[in-house]
This record gives sequence, C-alpha cells and structure tokens, in this order.
Amino acid sequence: VQALPRYVEPGQRALRLAVLHGGDPAPGMNAAVRVALRVAMDRGHTVLAVADGFRGLLAGRIEPLDWMSVSGWVSRPGAELGTNRFVPCADDLSNIAAQLEAHRVDGLLVIGGWTGYLGAHRLSDRLVIPVVCVPASINNDLPASDLSIGADTALNSIVTDVDKIKQSAVASHRCFVVEVMGERCGFLALMSGMATGAERVYLPEEGITLERLSEDLDALRAGFAHGKRLGLVIRGEGAARQIDAWTMPWGGAAGIYLTNRTARARLVPAPRTRAHPCRPADPTRIVEPARGIPANRSLDVPISVS
Repeated sequence: VQALPRYVEPGQRALRLAVLHGGDPAPGMNAAVRVALRVAMDRGHTVLAVADGFRGLLAGRIEPLDWMSVSGWVSRPGAELGTNRFVPCADDLSNIAAQLEAHRVDGLLVIGGWTGYLGAHRLSDRLVIPVVCVPASINNDLPASDLSIGADTALNSIVTDVDKIKQSAVASHRCFVVEVMGERCGFLALMSGMATGAERVYLPEEGITLERLSEDLDALRAGFAHGKRLGLVIRGEGAARQIDAWTMPWGGAAGIYLTNRTARARLVPAPRTRAHPCRPADPTRIVEPARGIPANRSLDVPISVS
C-alpha cells in the first residue's frame, strides 16, 4: 500500500534532501533510511540517496529515491546505500560543495557512527545547508545520544552467543573470556556482563592491570576449588590499549585460561593502534588460550590448584 504524498503547504518550498551513511554498518541503518524517505515524501519533499558514504558524495554518486525504493528495508540487515570510514579532508570540501550544488541539495542527513559525525562536522563548517546526524553505531559512543541505532541489536546478539558459551563452559568446567566490540566505550561490555551474569567485566573506562588480573585469577581459582562449574569474563576490546587478542597476529594479548587444575594469565605487549586492519562483523569474539608465543614476549602468571 502506498500513501499519496501531501501537497506542499502554501509558502513552503519543496526540498531536495540527501541521505548517506558514514562509519561501520549498524543494524537498523536501512530502517532509518526508509523512515526518513517516506516521512519526507509524505510532506512533499524529494529524497536523494548517496551511495558509499562521503566517498560517493565526493564522486557525485547521487540518485533520487521513490516510495518503493525502500520496500522491505525494515528487516533487511546491512546498509543498502553502502558505507565506509572515509572522512573528507579539507581539499575535498570544495568538490563536495560543487556536487551538492549540481544536484540542488537543500539539506544533508548523515546516518552513521563516529566517522559519519566527524565528516558531518567538517562539512557543517563550510556548507550553508543544514547537516543533521542520526546516531547509528553498535558501540553507542556518540555524543548527545542515550542509545544509538544498532546498539540494542548488538547487545542481544552478544547475550545470545554468551548463553551458548556458558553451556559449553558448564560441561567442560572451564572459564571463557569473551571479547566484545565497542572501541573505547564500555557500553556493550558492561551491559552484556550484567545480562549474562559475568563474574568479571573489563571496561575501556577502567583499563586492565596485571595486579587486577592476578586478583581475578585468584578469585576464579578459589571458586573452582569449591565446586564452581564455569567462569565467564567479558572484556571490552578497548579495555587496554597495549593489550590485544591472542589470535591476532599483529598484536599481543591478555587473557585467562582456567581449568579445575591450573590457572594462567598472560600479558603480551602490543602496538598502540586505534583499529585493527580487519575486524569481524560479529560483535562477539571468543578469546582462547595462547599457544606458541615466545617467552621473551610475554609475562606468565601461573596459579596452581592443590
């Protein structure tokens, strides 16, 4: 069923509004584009789609959308318009302004994460048209927003996966360290830790120290010695800038391997990089015991269970 658009009110000008994404994909991006399009068309405006974020805007990849262009987008994952982490530099702004003028764009809607906000901020300083941002990031780390689009979906995905991990942990009497995404924001780590009943949660806001890691290992060891059947630790990916996952070849790691016999913590130096060169789309990553790491690159803290 297609609703007929309203006529433009007397004295009101029909606008041409462009919508684009910026940053990593987040669940709900397509639904946000759908709502923006149909609300704008219902009020007599024209909506233009910008493909592939700010890079597409720079290249002039701008096409008009109609009512049925977004049919079925409510439940469709990903970002149909395309998105990336490209942020326009100062030299690109004049070309972007020329493209907006050529397509007679009256306003820009940016649906995305931190990269999208950064790009929108740079454009707003040079453009005379309004630039509006809609927060869409699983990290939930955007300013002036309580809950960004995609964060709740990511949290539910983590809880579902961790519930399955706990079943395996109970059967094998082991402790699992689950690393969740979130960059420098501990929202996913904290909320998933509360929802899954994790015993320890390592947040980017607090960081990780060897002393705290050793204390947590003592507590887990004592629990297993008294009949505890599983251990669960949630670690935010930005909890320590000098620490990374064991499975990543370009960095070092911190983690816990615990059975009913021994417990061991290992810290390995890693370069201070803001982002990994390739990051899996799934918001949950399981950290497993390190193997084959040279002794001169790590610090082991073994704890024996009598």
